[in-house]
Amino acid sequence: HHGGAVAAVALDEAGQVYLVRQWRHAAGCALLEIPAGTLGRDEPPEDCVRRELAEEIGQVPGQIEWLSSMYVAPGYATEVIHLYLASDLRPEQRPADEDENLHVVLMRLEEALALCRSGEIRDGKSVAGLFLAAERLRR
Repeated sequence: HHGGAVAAVALDEAGQVYLVRQWRHAAGCALLEIPAGTLGRDEPPEDCVRRELAEEIGQVPGQIEWLSSMYVAPGYATEVIHLYLASDLRPEQRPADEDENLHVVLMRLEEALALCRSGEIRDGKSVAGLFLAAERLRR
């Protein structure tokens, strides 16, 4: 059982997305991912997005748009992750979780999509979030 999580494609006014590179023990390497985190007990997903973005990238969104909710691994876990597009960013730093060692990476959305296609970005929530955000922005 897992209480759920959120992840966000955080987009600045120049069209760049914030990604984080962090070591993932199960994968045995550092992965490039969209910011994400576990929902607190009874925490609304939109509040969790704001908290996680402040902790991981030092930015909070003025606008949050739901993209999708999906099971992470329905064969063995109940976890549902809620994906969002976050924009109208402004600086706000909150202390990161003690067990996180993140490196923030900024790049154009099209570059991030190319890294998904090449396999350099291979985290499922990140691939899904980036392509869903790109589709939403094209409308």
